[in-house]
Amino acid sequence: MVSSLINLQSLELRENLLKGLPESVSQLSKLERLDIGDNDIEELPPHIGDLPALQELWLDHNQISHLPPETGRLKNLLCLDVSENRLEDVPEGLSGLTNLTDLHLSQNLIETLPDGIGALTKLTIFKVDQNRLMTLNPNIGNRSGFDTGLWSRAAIVVTYPKRSTGSTRQLTVKVIIL
Repeated sequence: MVSSLINLQSLELRENLLKGLPESVSQLSKLERLDIGDNDIEELPPHIGDLPALQELWLDHNQISHLPPETGRLKNLLCLDVSENRLEDVPEGLSGLTNLTDLHLSQNLIETLPDGIGALTKLTIFKVDQNRLMTLNPNIGNRSGFDTGLWSRAAIVVTYPKRSTGSTRQLTVKVIIL
């Protein structure tokens, strides 16, 4: 049914109980905006990469733990929001999305960012707060042009065990990018 809407440019399926995305969506070659946020999606199918005109992809408030490598084929993508999911890592393929201006990765389980993230020179909004980042690529700190970069709670945490008891204490260093 969806595949018959060949001129569709925007599809908003936000706040439903979707578990997945039908393959027929990949036939919407003129689709520029896809909003499937606030659903119950756990896995993004590989055919997400078959949307050549896609400029905005809203995946926030789902249960997604990883993005398929095919996401890196969305060369016209300007905005990607994967905030408030269970994302554990960011695929290196995202560094090929050189037209991205907005990247929202807040409130996930991300421990590291790929080295190529510094190659996204058009980014003006980069939100990666409330994750489990252990290190930051130095290329990110050298970037200029960010209008908004939220690094709060994107701290480097080093845990040292106490010698006398089995408990631990934490040293938290907040990263501030000027």
